[in-house]
Amino acid sequence: MNATSIYNLLQSKGLILGVVGDKIRISPPELINDEVKALMQEHKADLIAEVRRRAEMITLDELPDAALAIKVHSRVLGEDIYLVSGSSMLDMLKAEGLVAYTPSELKEIYKAHPGADGLRQIHEIKKQFHGSIINRGKRRKENRNDNRRDPDGVQGP
Repeated sequence: MNATSIYNLLQSKGLILGVVGDKIRISPPELINDEVKALMQEHKADLIAEVRRRAEMITLDELPDAALAIKVHSRVLGEDIYLVSGSSMLDMLKAEGLVAYTPSELKEIYKAHPGADGLRQIHEIKKQFHGSIINRGKRRKENRNDNRRDPDGVQGP
């Protein structure tokens, strides 16, 4: 079995693969069984190369379906960040203290055109609070609802 077929098999089982340095990361943990562990150990180097090959060819629109975590170095931020396809890989990287962005977050940042200083501020807040970028539409709705509260804090209609 070659690396491409192993990658496709793991992806068909709902697993997401990522590479951090020379380590391969896989999530969600509840889907990792002895068969998966054996495949990962036996084909580790080939799978790392396969993940890297796929990462080099992917577009932002393809990322959500790719089951990948991609490490990139940001010259603006002066550090490595991760682009992830889904929340399970995002949660795993956050648990390791790493900062990761989802495709929807990247699209929101792109639409906002924050400039270099704005990017640094967004990133610093994300690092400090280990969070996600709030959807702007959701935030506006929450603000509108806050404005309809009466002085006693009772929500208006």
